[in-house]
Formats: sequence, structure tokens, C-alpha cells
Amino acid sequence: MTNLVGKGLAALLGDIAESAREIESGKISPHNRIYLNQITPGRLQPRKAFDPEKLSDLVDSIRKNGVLQPIVVRKVADQDYEIIAGERRWRASETAGLETIPAVVLECTDAEALQIGLIENLQRDDLNPMEEAEAFLRLANEHHQTQEEIALAVSKSRSYVANQMRLNNLSGHLKQLVRDRRITPGHARNLINDPNAEETANRIMNEGLNVRQTEAIRQGKIATQKSPENADAAALAQQLQETLGLRTKIITNQHGGAVTFYFNSYDQLDELIQKLSI
Repeated sequence: MTNLVGKGLAALLGDIAESAREIESGKISPHNRIYLNQITPGRLQPRKAFDPEKLSDLVDSIRKNGVLQPIVVRKVADQDYEIIAGERRWRASETAGLETIPAVVLECTDAEALQIGLIENLQRDDLNPMEEAEAFLRLANEHHQTQEEIALAVSKSRSYVANQMRLNNLSGHLKQLVRDRRITPGHARNLINDPNAEETANRIMNEGLNVRQTEAIRQGKIATQKSPENADAAALAQQLQETLGLRTKIITNQHGGAVTFYFNSYDQLDELIQKLSI
């Protein structure tokens, strides 16, 4: 077990990386494997959503190649451990039928555990914007960290942290739209304290409004009524979506426009190409 309490986050992350390299090289792997049934998901884990398709791909990879990167855990009882980073690998290993998993065991504070999980997910681009905003808020409220301290820990600017934390002021429904990536954080920040936020959010999704257009609506520079052209574009987008099975957006202007299809996997993209090639 590595005792890192009080060492500082930079030193802590450096020691995790060194332990991981030793495990991956095989130097200490026999003594750094833990039974999966001794491990529970971390209560401080910032990530809540796991893409089923990506998880399935990881299960296939683990069945073929094993777990190539150790998870990070901390001991919570004599033979029980809590995940700090690597919950997706743990879940996939269970599904793949493994009994044990390589792990780096740390002693660390709650704040350090939250930061490690946050940093790992940020580096992998695995967090949706709301998960990130909520993790920043926990560091501020529960662990009394300033925006500057959070920014330093996660290698972001203070303004980035401040802007993400503002997303916590959204209504529950608008937060879900951000989680589902149906609206961007830039869109969402324009909806904070907007009395017509729900209506504007619907326009963003139906008309494909960009952030500047959303800001213009907030300032009253764009009429709140949808134009007939945009209504027709929205109807056509809905028809394409039903036909192709993919979320579709049509943006029009005086020179023409663009059609955008959203896909979650390369299989969906292949199916789209096949349908369009017929």
C-alpha cells in the first residue's frame, strides 16, 4: 500500500503512474491483484454514465488481452477496497468473467480521491460537462477548495472552472440536456436565469442554433417565433431522423444550408453510408 496523505496531488499522481508502470511491466503484478468481489464503486467517482457500447468493446478487449492498465483503489476495511479511478475497467472485468484485477492501492483523503478520479476522466475525455461541473462543485463545497486550487489540480484555467461550475445553476431538465450532449455548455450558460429557458432550449435543438444566436435570443435580438423556413427544416430533419434512425439537424440560411447526422458508433456510420449509397 502506498501512503500518500499530505504529499500533494502532483506527488500522488506521480507515484500512481510509477506503480502502474511497475504493474504493467510485470515487476510487481503477482502482489497487486485484488479479487473483484472485494471492490466497490467509489462514492466520490465523478463519472455516473457509462456508454454500453464502449463498455461492451472493453469487455471484448479484456477477454482477449486482459486488463492492461491497473485501477486505483483505497482500502476501506480489512479486505474491502473502494475504486478511486478505473470503474469502467472493473465493470468490464466482471462482465468478462475475471476473478482478479491489477490495482494500485493508495491511502488518500476524500479530496485527493475525488481529484484523482476527476483528473483520470478528464484525461480520457470521459466526463460529460455536467459530471465535470458537479465534481468541481463538490471540491469547492465539501473540500473548501478555491477555483484557483481546482484549476491547478486539473490543469485547467480558473475561468474554465468558473464557467463549468455555473452549469450547476441550471434546472434539472436543462442539466439532463447537457448530460445527453443535446445542448452544449456554451448554450446552457446562456439559459441560466432565462425565464424562457425551456423554450429557448427547444429552439436550440430544433433549429440548430449556435451559441451566438442563443445569446441574441436572450438579448431579444431574434424573434421568439420560429420562421416558416426553419419550421420546414425542423420537419424535414424529423422525417430523416425517423427514416435513418439517427438524430438529424438541418441548418438553413440565405445561401443554402447543411444537414448534420449524429452517430454514436462506427457501426451506425457504416449503416448510414450504406443507406445513402442505395
